[in-house]
Amino acid sequence: MDNKMHKVFDNIKAEEQLKNDTYDFLKQRINQKKKVSYKRFAAIVAAAAAVMLLCFMPYNLYSAEAAYLDIDVNPSIELGLNKFDRVISVKAYNEEGQEVLDNVSIKNKSYEDALLILIEEMISLGYIKNEALFTATLQTQENEEEWLDALQNYINSVLQANHVIVEQDIFAVDADTKTHAHDENLTPAKYLAILEAQEVDPDATFDNCRDHTISEIKEKTHRHTEGGNSDHDNADSDEKHDESEGIDSEEDNLSHDGSKTKGKHGNDH
Repeated sequence: MDNKMHKVFDNIKAEEQLKNDTYDFLKQRINQKKKVSYKRFAAIVAAAAAVMLLCFMPYNLYSAEAAYLDIDVNPSIELGLNKFDRVISVKAYNEEGQEVLDNVSIKNKSYEDALLILIEEMISLGYIKNEALFTATLQTQENEEEWLDALQNYINSVLQANHVIVEQDIFAVDADTKTHAHDENLTPAKYLAILEAQEVDPDATFDNCRDHTISEIKEKTHRHTEGGNSDHDNADSDEKHDESEGIDSEEDNLSHDGSKTKGKHGNDH
């Protein structure tokens, strides 16, 4: 290229300095075009490589669930996430959850984008409002603490951005808890709330409680706990009262017996 340009410029009649300046200018522009073309080519190659990676990546690697994220507000929804933090499966545990999922498209999105879409949809449908309870559980075998911190921070930021003040209960669960909850067609948070209710209320079965919000279940548990303590306190009070009456009766009997003994002793004398 440089030799061709020199030959062209040798045939041009002009001041040598002007020819040199013009030559340098043209050479610079040509090099710039080469750089731009190279960057564009590099970008195309990178994009093609990414597409090829997705095409030749084993399907089971992308579709394998590495974590489960369950949300319960009363719409109860499960998200299955792969190693790339993408939503590869969704499940509604109740009608409210299905209503939300029918209005959105979140498969193959990052879990952050999916959470943003779900939270905003639940806000628009009136499920998330001030003073509500927002629960989320995470079940994963890898980087649990890192996942949980990121999840808590992100959910909090989305709720704040939407000017919603709610109670948040976000925690991790083990695989067994997740499996048992899934078998009962419940989120882990609701499953655990019902188990807690069953400790104080035998009528709190999974079927009886599944259509209630976690807040309602916890409130019912609290009422039964308080009621149980009140009944226990009343029973203790009645027992103490009975014991007190028994003591007084024994004292009276002792007094009467003493009088009689004294009388007998007196009569004897």
